[in-house]
Amino acid sequence: MIGALEGSVLAVVAERANASIWSINWDIKLFATIYSVRKNNILPSSYPYDFG
Repeated sequence: MIGALEGSVLAVVAERANASIWSINWDIKLFATIYSVRKNNILPSSYPYDFG
């Protein structure tokens, strides 16, 4: 938990001049991240069955 906090603070400090890096873009990278998190059962499913 502390490592995640330290990493977040470091990222904010390192990228403070580039605010666009923090915007969420609805592109294939976001879809791939959400799909992989869902596929690995990190987040609960909102569907009563699994697609794969």
